[in-house]
Amino acid sequence: MTDAFCDDVHRLSRYEVARLIGMRALELYEGAPPNVQVDASLTTDPVYVATFELFEKKIDAYIRRRDGTCVHVPTSQLPPEVAVSLDTRDNGTRSITQW
Repeated sequence: MTDAFCDDVHRLSRYEVARLIGMRALELYEGAPPNVQVDASLTTDPVYVATFELFEKKIDAYIRRRDGTCVHVPTSQLPPEVAVSLDTRDNGTRSITQW
């Protein structure tokens, strides 16, 4: 779903990413089902699960910026800090250039 006001080629700022992860982590903590499969040892960490959902483009949301532009989250580029955050929690080897 796109509309005339949304631009699909923006990169999310780290502040927008932090807000999205925080909001989704709160939903997960309160009992919402996760949208991704994770290891059993990591399912108790809602911040990890929310970050992984964002990395896998499973969070369907729009961000309206102060300048009036709208960004569709699943089609936006993520900052490299998202992959680094996941790698430090699950000892992964995600390539920053893969997206």
